[in-house]
Parts: sequence; structure tokens; C-alpha cells
Amino acid sequence: VRWSGTGTNMGKFSEFFGGGWINLEKGGREMPSVVVHYQSGGGEGRATILSRTPEGRGAVWQVALTSFTVGDTTFSVPSAQKVIGSYGTSSILGVVPTTTDIGFPNKSGFFFLGPQQNYYGILRTREASSIIRPYWRSLIGSNLDKICSFYYDAKIFISVPTTTAGNSRTIIMDTERGNWTVDWSFGVKQFVEYTDTSGVSHLLYVPVSGSRMVELSENIQGDFGAAFETSYLSGRISVDKLWNKFARIKRVFIKLGRPRGTINFEVSGTERTKPFTAVASKTITPAYSLSGHGYDLMGTFLHGTSSASPSLYSDSADIRYVSIRKKIRDFQLRVTSNSTNSKYSILGFIVEGFATATRPPRSWKI
Repeated sequence: VRWSGTGTNMGKFSEFFGGGWINLEKGGREMPSVVVHYQSGGGEGRATILSRTPEGRGAVWQVALTSFTVGDTTFSVPSAQKVIGSYGTSSILGVVPTTTDIGFPNKSGFFFLGPQQNYYGILRTREASSIIRPYWRSLIGSNLDKICSFYYDAKIFISVPTTTAGNSRTIIMDTERGNWTVDWSFGVKQFVEYTDTSGVSHLLYVPVSGSRMVELSENIQGDFGAAFETSYLSGRISVDKLWNKFARIKRVFIKLGRPRGTINFEVSGTERTKPFTAVASKTITPAYSLSGHGYDLMGTFLHGTSSASPSLYSDSADIRYVSIRKKIRDFQLRVTSNSTNSKYSILGFIVEGFATATRPPRSWKI
């Protein structure tokens, strides 16, 4: 590991200009991959090195520089210390600092380097991808060095290789909630955060192929003109705690928060004489209200010389229902959309009906 001088000697690695070098482990197997500025277990600033090994585990080292002065000459004496039980990385663009930790990919998963809770002065690496470990283990091992990550809006965006061509999918870890989103069907070479002249930040990425950068934002409708498809599918829910009982379901209610666009609602169930299939399917078209100056003339008085556009509002709690009127044993609810202006939140469901005494279907008998 080499360091340069400071000030006017920035970029000069010679010992005569304040630079120098150190072997982390002379004759060892670990090769330095990334150097980041982090802290020791006691909170002191340290040059932190994430290294790699042939089998993919790697390790974490920290280098401290102590300055000594002899006469008029000041020189630095380095010392390297290995974080016991740590993992490293082979991906240069995959290392990402968060508010408290350093996140990085490894062959075994996605790890964080940080202090150990309830233990002062100890740094440890801990796996954060245990919930998606089968997915992570299926990545192309020879392309793990191409993984790139970025920390934005308390989330870590990670582009990973699922094919031999390189990064082809993107996954997201929410550091506040601890959950994962797997996966988006696009690959990324590198993430970039851009701040325009008005002070607004934009998350951009360089695609694996093509000649234009792409913005990721919750305010974008559609993906290059194609609609974002949404799909919510519940589990198969029995109408009674005894799953062989039937109930006559009259209606199924759904409550949506501020819906826009075209939304499809489907209810499936198992009838007494029919297999599990759709029993009701409807399209929800939300109602809107308009408000704002310039929409209607307000008498004969002119409020200004410029025209204005009305504001569009949707109901914060839009309740709808579908009629079933069938005897079913279990049901499943599905909400989908495939229009560019669709947006909604699912606030709840209510299934209305009553238990009924029904003999078991003859087809159940063996």
C-alpha cells in the first residue's frame, strides 16, 4: 500500500516528498483491492484497506501513519493491523460508505464493516444478505469484481452479474428497514449522483450498453416509454381455520390510497365443484377532482394576465368492491396495473360473507 505527500506534494509517492509504502503481509496471499477512509474501533481515522484472496474471502487491514521529526525533516512511520475474522472484496466499485458503516460485496454475500454493538474498540464484518443468500450464491463468480454499488436515500443500489456478460440485474437494500428488493432487470456499469444548478440531486447510472445515462427517480412515469407493471398477489387464505370448510362470500372490498390510472382487481377461489380459478375480475378507474385558478371564470374580474393549470387530486381512501356470491373454500387477491400513469397504495381488504354447512365435494373422496 502506497501513500503520497500532502499539500504541494500531493500525488508524489517518494519518501523524499512525504510519501512511502508498506507491505501489509510480506509473502502473504492477500492483495489490496480498495483503500477507503474509515475509523478504528476507537473512532480514530484510519486508512482502511479491503483486500482479496484467490478463494474470494479476503480481509480488512488498517494502516496508521505516525509522524516523526529529526532535525528539519519530518517522515512517516506506517504500521498495518489486520481486522481479525474480517472479509474483504475484489470489487473496486462495489465498496460504498453509508452513514456509519462501509458496505461491500464478497463471494459469500454483501457485508458491512463497522463497530460491534456493546463492545468498545472492536471492528467486525457482518453479512447483511443472509435473507437473499441463495440468490447471491447463484451470481457469476468470475464477474464479481464488476459489481458496482451506490448509497442513495438510505438505500444501497447494487448491480450484480447474473450472466457471463457482466452486470445484468440490480438489487436494492433498504438500510432503514433492513429489507431487500430483488431484482430489477437492468445492469449498471457505474452509479453517479448529479446536482443541477437549482440544487436538486439526481441519481444516474451508466448502462452496460448504449450511449446515454439513465435517471432513477420515483417521479418518472414509465421506463423509456413503456409502463411500469405492478403486481400484488396475496397468499391463498382459507375462509375458516378448518381448511375443509366452505363459506358463501358476498363481496370483497379493497381500499386504495390516492389511486391513478387503470388498476385491475382480481379475486380467485376454490369452489365446491370447480378447481381454483378466478371468480371475479374488475377494472378500477379512479375518480379525480380538479382545483385551481384558471380552471373556471370567476365572474367578470380578471385576477391576472397569465393562465394557470388546474391541480389534479385523487381520493386518499378510495373504496371499491366486487360481488362474488359463491361458495368457496379459500381465496386469493391480486392487484395489477400496466399503464404509464398508474400509481396507488393498497390500504386494506375486507371479505364479506358467512359460513355455510356444506358437505365435502364428492371429488375429495378416495
